[in-house]
Amino acid sequence: MVPPAIFLAVLLVVLPGMLYVWAGLPSTSNLSTARLPLSTRIYDRTGTVLLAEVHQGSERRHIVPLSQVALSMREATIAVEDRTFYQHGGLNLLRTGQAGLDDLIHLRLNQGGSTITQQLVKNIYLSGDRSVLRKLDEAILAVEIEHQYSKAQILEAYLNRIYYGNQSYGVEAAAQTYFGKTARQLSLSEAALLAGLPQAPTALDPFSNLNGAKTRQRVVLDAMVKAGEITTAQARSAFAQPLKLQKPTTADDVKAPGFVHWVAAQVEKTYGEELLKNGGLTVITSLDWNLQSIAEQQVREKVVALQRQHVTDGALVAVDPKTGAVLAMVGSAGPDVPGGEYNMAIIPRQPGSAFKMFTYTAAIESGKFTMGSWVDDSPVQVRLADGSTYTPRNRQGGAGNRRRAGRRRRPPDGRGNPDAARQRLPAELDARRLRGAADRYGGRGQHPGGAGDLSPSAGDPEDHGARWHHALSVRRGQGQGGPDPTGQFHHGGHVVR
Repeated sequence: MVPPAIFLAVLLVVLPGMLYVWAGLPSTSNLSTARLPLSTRIYDRTGTVLLAEVHQGSERRHIVPLSQVALSMREATIAVEDRTFYQHGGLNLLRTGQAGLDDLIHLRLNQGGSTITQQLVKNIYLSGDRSVLRKLDEAILAVEIEHQYSKAQILEAYLNRIYYGNQSYGVEAAAQTYFGKTARQLSLSEAALLAGLPQAPTALDPFSNLNGAKTRQRVVLDAMVKAGEITTAQARSAFAQPLKLQKPTTADDVKAPGFVHWVAAQVEKTYGEELLKNGGLTVITSLDWNLQSIAEQQVREKVVALQRQHVTDGALVAVDPKTGAVLAMVGSAGPDVPGGEYNMAIIPRQPGSAFKMFTYTAAIESGKFTMGSWVDDSPVQVRLADGSTYTPRNRQGGAGNRRRAGRRRRPPDGRGNPDAARQRLPAELDARRLRGAADRYGGRGQHPGGAGDLSPSAGDPEDHGARWHHALSVRRGQGQGGPDPTGQFHHGGHVVR
């Protein structure tokens, strides 16, 4: 005869498996690998200043291993949600029975009674339906998961998936949202507050109902005392500790928005939209936050100071001439100025006189000109790529004089047109040499045109300020420059899964 204890053990192991197969429930083999939409975080060059989060829809979610979650957060969660977590096999029959009896008395499914494992099952595999059949499916899957995974794996998956309010899924996102820190850095007081939120994330939102959140925090601390995790004195001290809540953030709370959107576009171009918005990437950029703050202030002040001269907006790009890394980028004086929604640092603009440096470089490198060569600066018409013509004019007027190439000043009696001289130089050069000089320093992208085409020296076609600043700074500092910052993921950044 089979002893009752052995029969019961076999029943508890075999029956759930049989019911699992019979009910055609989803596979539980993907608990640790189930794909979640994870937010991408973009940081400054130090990796400590969070510039922005990029995510699909409004969800913020970050996955961290259990070892990166404060012990007090783990203990608080277990104490308030499932005190016998380490003792049961997926179901707390006594707790479930009490909840079922209460539901029967009140003729409705009201009481929870679910273990952490059951809550995880509901979060991953099942709908929000509160029917009896759905509860049966939940129980079967909970036992099946307990057979396949360790308690640590189950708790880690739970803490990374549960909703804490304010679009924050998982304890890491919650710690960042409410306290501006990682889950590992949470204090006992902060952990107790967060552990109480999943019961009613909206109603207990500490940003709008701090008293309600504090009341729930006391419940969590009392549960930890009852579980023997902390003493009464520790609970009292934690409850009395003032909470330093972070200011509520929205999707529009982005530091260095022009730069961030530029970086996000490069990541999307290189890795795809899906990985950008759901891949949980950490992007460390080249931005120097201190310089960025100064740059933003300077652009704003200069635009305000020049309003009487009809200046309505401005932009600034600061580049390391040795590497081409973008250290600061201000695309506008602010969203409240005309056109402030555009990033003028990357909007295509004619380079104008900025191209002179490459024209003179190509002329000297050709061997046809030296720093003392004379160049005709009489009036000239330049045919542009679109077929139109351009006649360069100097504000000081005058024509018919000659000008030395390079950085030597023109003759004392020369009141000629230096722009005309600049436009004539390419006519005496191979256009490929001219374009090559610009290409070498990152000043041009792909461009049409053949020998004798003067349009690049006239500033056509257009290119954006960030690329021109990169090229000019590299030319001035004779740095390496690196790849074209708009064509590759260049700006000192790297992506870490």
